[in-house]
Amino acid sequence: MIYDFYASHPITDESSVKACASGANSFQGFAIDTRVSLLAQAIIDDKIKVLAQNGDQRRNILGYRQLVHGSKDQGDEVNDQHGYGNLILQRLDQMHRLGIVIPRIDLGSLPVWSWSIQFRFKLAKPYISQDDSAFYIIDNPLKKEKVFRVPFVSPSGWKGSLRASIRLMKGWKDNRPELVQLFGNARQAKNDFKMGRLIFFPAYFDKIGLEVINPHSRKRGAGSQPIYFEIVPVGSEGVFSLLYIPFDLVGKDLEKIKDQAAEDAELTCEGLNAMLTIYGFGAKTSSGFGLAQDDITEVLIESSKKSLNPMPNKISVLADRISELFKDDCNDQKS
Repeated sequence: MIYDFYASHPITDESSVKACASGANSFQGFAIDTRVSLLAQAIIDDKIKVLAQNGDQRRNILGYRQLVHGSKDQGDEVNDQHGYGNLILQRLDQMHRLGIVIPRIDLGSLPVWSWSIQFRFKLAKPYISQDDSAFYIIDNPLKKEKVFRVPFVSPSGWKGSLRASIRLMKGWKDNRPELVQLFGNARQAKNDFKMGRLIFFPAYFDKIGLEVINPHSRKRGAGSQPIYFEIVPVGSEGVFSLLYIPFDLVGKDLEKIKDQAAEDAELTCEGLNAMLTIYGFGAKTSSGFGLAQDDITEVLIESSKKSLNPMPNKISVLADRISELFKDDCNDQKS
């Protein structure tokens, strides 16, 4: 069990903090994410907790901050060459080879007028989320994929953020029929539970960083208890993927299905622009976190009938361009 692993590699004093952070002695060969997890044992002792979080450059002791974010004196050298940043790139490479990072969607096997949107985006503001780990060296870790420990936006995170953005954009209430149609209603609904037509996929990021908030005492005018937040920094990239399936329209008139799919596509793209460039996604969006740049690359927008050509290169034009997917005179017919 995981607790046996902690018990066999305890963090009880400064020497064990130093060995763990640097991967020496009994911690040799452990990956960065494993050593960061083991450093969480230091939270029971305030003295070694501070050392485990910050390290001590004068005594050549690394800590969590250097492993995840480097230091002002070392720049990004630790993070890039020996720290979590390099580990993420290695893990993403493994995930790419397994076909996990970018989903491949076979629209030909889905109901008519199903469609999908996929593009690579870049963060304009840092992204913050809350991991469900109950035991960590800081109070605010990023949500990470459970096996590869790469920071990501979960499908449920995208779903909640897009739904909220459309509500704010349109001024709608949560039970608006268009919202229920796209996102479904709560699983706790006693009557008329409905699954939404939109299916979301995780988006994995290629970097990790650290933000520090140091609240100041009104009496002393200085802070003594810095609060650490793991973040995905500005400039990090991820791939957004979305699938629409009009499963509840199967057997209906094809023109009506196409018209409904076109309306849903336009609303969805308007919501994507609002979520990614205006309202944000993740935590602390009211403080400006979780925004993406308007420019996008590796764009793929297609339906079970057609592919959009040429592909748009900005989030802000998706809503205007998506209607072309449903026009009869589209030149780029899918084979």
